[in-house]
Order: sequence, then structure tokens, then C-alpha cells
Amino acid sequence: MKKSYFIIGIILPLFSQSVSAISPLNTEHALTILKNTCSTPNAKLDVKVSGDLLQVQSFVAEASKGRVLLSKKELDALVAPVTDLSNQQPVNVRHCIQQELGKLFNAMAASSAEEIIFIKTDGNYFVTEEFDKVITTVSTNPTKDWGVDDVVQQSGMSPAKVRLYLEIAAQNKLGIYTEWKNSFEIGRKGLSYVLIKEDSMNQ
Repeated sequence: MKKSYFIIGIILPLFSQSVSAISPLNTEHALTILKNTCSTPNAKLDVKVSGDLLQVQSFVAEASKGRVLLSKKELDALVAPVTDLSNQQPVNVRHCIQQELGKLFNAMAASSAEEIIFIKTDGNYFVTEEFDKVITTVSTNPTKDWGVDDVVQQSGMSPAKVRLYLEIAAQNKLGIYTEWKNSFEIGRKGLSYVLIKEDSMNQ
């Protein structure tokens, strides 16, 4: 069978393998910083990347209130506790923490080496603008397991198109599509796709 490919004319990061072990203390400290930042008026995060490490620092009125260095594996390990945040946390705080975690992934993604990506379509229906709209929608909450109906509601596209594009995204390792739940969770490569696409549009 002849295979079809759609070439996306953007640059995406490659992630080098980190050999460092996961430190539960670093992950716990990072979660505390996120909680404090999102629950403290006028607090903000400063994020810098140095090699394979992500420096996360919280400031209130220019005064540092916490700092931690995270490896890629430690950043990955933050997803579960953020997803499982207790309902004791106010809704706005939980939403803020999820948004800030997405920014951390974006910062780590933008820091690495680059390569051209090829989207394998296998001859399926494919319109770049529609595909980008679906991927951008699921990137707005990168810790969420998006149901097809959720994406349909947010994007205004048909269920058939949404499911097809999510399956294509999963086949190209932009995220994970779980068929029995009919849901999709975006991955680091998917976040990179969105981030670089946005940068190219702003240039």
C-alpha cells in the first residue's frame, strides 16, 4: 500500500535523554512552588533552561520565594500530582497550576535541538489548518485527558474530524489516544508542535 505523508514546514525540538535520577524532593518542592505562586497575589514564576535542567523560581514583589532545578524526568513526574490535586484547592488555583505546568513543558521543549517533522497521514483526509486547531485546543490544558466531545465543543469541529485528527496526532507521537475512553492527552512533542507553530506565526 502506498503511504502518504504531509510535511509540516516547521522546526520541532528533539529531547536528549537525561541520565539523572528522579528526586522526589525536587518534584515535591516544585509542586509547592506552583501552589504558592498560584495562591499568592502578585506572585509570578521565572523559568530558565540550562542544558538539561529547568530552573523554576517564584517571586513576590521582586523577592525570591522559592527556587528549584528540575530534570526532564522530574518535570514529567509533576504531571501525576498536579492531575490529582485535591478538591481542597480552589478551582482557580488548580487551573492556574495546570496552566503554569504547561508553560514549564513549553519552556523545556523550546530549549532543545531541532529537526523537521513529517506527519504521516496514510492517505487520510487532512487539512493543516483544521489539524492545527485540534492540537492547539488540547494544548490549552496539557494535563487534561481530553474526550472527543470536549474537543468538539471547544473547537467547533465535527466529531468525525476531531477523532481522525487526534488519531493522526497519536500515530505521529504528538500525544496518546486511548480508544476505549475515546480520549487524547497531548505529549511533549505535541506541545512543541504548538509552541513552534505559534512562534512562526508571530515572526
